[in-house]
Amino acid sequence: MRVLVTGASGAIGTRLVPQLIDKGHDVIGTYRSPGSAQRLRVLGAEPIALDLLDARAVRKAVLETKPEAIVHEATALTNVRFARNLDGPFKETNRLRTEGTDALLAAAREGGVGRFVAQSFASMRNVREGGMVKTEDGPLDPNPMPGMRESSAAMRHLEDPVWLGRLLAGELAVLMGTEARGASNAKAKRELGWTLRHPSWRQGFVAAYAQDPRPAAAAAAARASSRTRTAH
Repeated sequence: MRVLVTGASGAIGTRLVPQLIDKGHDVIGTYRSPGSAQRLRVLGAEPIALDLLDARAVRKAVLETKPEAIVHEATALTNVRFARNLDGPFKETNRLRTEGTDALLAAAREGGVGRFVAQSFASMRNVREGGMVKTEDGPLDPNPMPGMRESSAAMRHLEDPVWLGRLLAGELAVLMGTEARGASNAKAKRELGWTLRHPSWRQGFVAAYAQDPRPAAAAAAARASSRTRTAH
């Protein structure tokens, strides 16, 4: 695939880019710091200077590079000095995780990008009760500690699936996936003696889409051709 990696010259990006290239992907890597372009070239990526907080520049970059996937690894933590109040050092990173992500997703939707992966953070975000080790199914802390509330809000903004779906797929797809109700087939089965070919839509979709549609399409084309010849 053709992959756009934002923050490609950072701590995670410089380790991710070679792995993507080793898997056969073409990588476009964004950077902001002077000197990072050559670093990305050495890694094998196509470098592009980009400020994710400039929505017009983001749109231009995505539409011109035409990626099939975007991996969002951009942060602003180089040379940052951490203190008791984490929201201070994370201020710029929080903007990248909110405004920058919004700009990337809007451009991705316009450019038809089908895959979007974003970096987040797990430590210190889970509810402070129960066992000491949490899984992805555990709830997040509804009341983050003072000093990291803005950072927690930024990460929740980034992780909200409905917001992401609305940007990538549109309002209708989100409604169908989260709010729409189905219709019962109980009456048809009861009064018509209807027996389902598959016990549920889940198995039915797998069975239908696992089949190669090309033989059926070829047979249909042959039948149409035969009817045309007969008509003439």
